[in-house]
Parts: sequence; C-alpha cells; structure tokens
Amino acid sequence: MTEYEGTTPAMGTLKIAGNSAPETKSYTVNYVTEDGASLGTEKVEEGKSPASVPTLPTKAPDAAGHYSYAWDTDPTTATISADTTFTAWTFQRALAEAEKAYSLNPQSQYLHRVAQIKFSMGDYSDACEKFLSLAKKDMPTSEVYFEAAQCKTQLGAPKAEVLALVDSCLAVAPRPLTNLSAPYVLVRAQLYEQMEEYRKAIADYNTYDTLMYGRATAAVYYARHKCEVAVHQYKQALDDLAHAAYIGGADAPLYLAELAALQLRVNMNEEAVKTSDLCLQLTPDNSDAYIIKGLALVQLKRKAEALSCFEKANELGDDRAEGYIKKYK
Repeated sequence: MTEYEGTTPAMGTLKIAGNSAPETKSYTVNYVTEDGASLGTEKVEEGKSPASVPTLPTKAPDAAGHYSYAWDTDPTTATISADTTFTAWTFQRALAEAEKAYSLNPQSQYLHRVAQIKFSMGDYSDACEKFLSLAKKDMPTSEVYFEAAQCKTQLGAPKAEVLALVDSCLAVAPRPLTNLSAPYVLVRAQLYEQMEEYRKAIADYNTYDTLMYGRATAAVYYARHKCEVAVHQYKQALDDLAHAAYIGGADAPLYLAELAALQLRVNMNEEAVKTSDLCLQLTPDNSDAYIIKGLALVQLKRKAEALSCFEKANELGDDRAEGYIKKYK
C-alpha cells in the first residue's frame, strides 16, 4: 500500500485552481472644471460607463459662449478601463486649445474639433466652411458631411443644398448600410417629405425602418403614413397608423383618432366607429373621436346614435358639433 491508499482528504481542504470568482476591478472617475475645481467623483467598474455624471456648471454664457460648458469627452458613453478624469471646458477655452493644437500640428482631427466647437458656439457659417473643407480633402466621412448639412440647416439654406450634403453623407457610408447610418436616412426622409417628394420619402422611411429592425418610433410611422396618404397608399397608411397607436404610449389616443378619421375617409365606417370607441376608452373627453364616430354612424344610417355623439362633442365645447346637429337632426 502506498502512503496515499486508504486515506481520504479532510472535508473542505481540497482547492481547485481557477474556480474562485475573478476580482472585479473598479476605477476612480473624477470630474473637474478646466481650472481644476472638483465637480465630483465616483467609482466605476471596469468596462462600464459612469452612472453619476454631475451636472455641468450653469453660469450664464455671454454672446460668444465663453461660459457655455461641455465635457472634453462624453462620460456617459465612455468605457472605463483606468482611473479617469473628465474636464468641463468652456467653449472658448476648448476652441483656443483646439486652434493651438492645429497651429502646431495641422492635422484634420484638430480642424474637425475646431469646427465642432464653432458649431456649438453658434458660428454656423465658419463651422460649415471648415466641415466642407474637411469633406473635400482629408475627411470625406458621413459624419463630416452630416455636420455640414446641419450647419446649412441652421443657416436657413435651401433644402436642396441640405439634401445634397445628406446625399453625400450616405454615398460615403459603408455598404451595406447599418443602423449607424439610420439617423442620416431618417433626416433625408424628412427632407424629402418637406420637399413633397413623397415616394422618395417613403422609400427612405422604409430603409430606416429596416435598419432599425422594425423598432422605429411611433412618430416615424406617423410621418410615413402622411406620405402614404399623399400618394393614395391608404392600406399602408392605415397599417402605419395602427402600429403607431400600438406603440405610441401616451400619444396613442392621437394616433387612434387619426386612424378613425382615415377609416372614415376611405369608407371603413364600422372600423371607424370601433376605433373611435377605443380612443374614447383612453380619453373620454376626446371631442374629435365623438365627431368622427358621429359621422361614421351617419354613413351607417344610425342617425340617433350619431346625434348623441354630436351632442356630446357640443358639451365638450367643439365648435363643429352644432353645425352637425343642425344638419342631421
């Protein structure tokens, strides 16, 4: 028998290497002003973002934005892997530092930073000039073209000029498009809608919906429905309004009223009554829903019920109700 045969290790003495939970590292995150004054501190686990970012200083800015503050790097999107300090800079100080860096070493990223600060300070003309210079030479990126488009919008430029820059923004975006390009597609859809190019707007709204994996906001589906109505795509418009109402939260009654109105318009009177009733369940004092329901009931030859709806709308102060009561009494 060897010295180990017939023996049993004492309970609890056996340790297997590697089974203990790894220690979670935490780092100190400091928040300071450009002059070094502390705005706060917190501990953040490795790989996570800060959760207790202090409010930026609130001293009122002068006309040049001297006292408008911004973080040198956005703490809310930073991934912490070491002790870190975030500094609240005034725009004027940040601009001076960026311009100094560019004068010492004229790299495109420094000029880009100058342009971004100029935009934040409201100097849209100079910012636009710098963004366009970067786009034509060293930084023909989606971000820079889009920033130039934002400048043009703030300057009140014709929509065609803004659209050309958003087109360039999407033209240089990596293919296939991903959700990173979705905001640019949405802006172009909105531009097409404003320019009354509804079919192009619908195409971009469709692309945006795809890039967002069908998780666009209710406002987007509502906007697309307006374009669809404009080109007589009523089935699609009805579907979009129904979906907007389903995901619309507090705004659901608004979308339901719009859905009922469109159902009435396309002679879906039974559906208009049901949708109006659903709207009234959520907002019992919704005079629009009573008016729409009343008009649908008129079409269904249910005049007494219709008059009851118009009278209720009249009680709620709807100016249209009295005219309908006189017309159908």
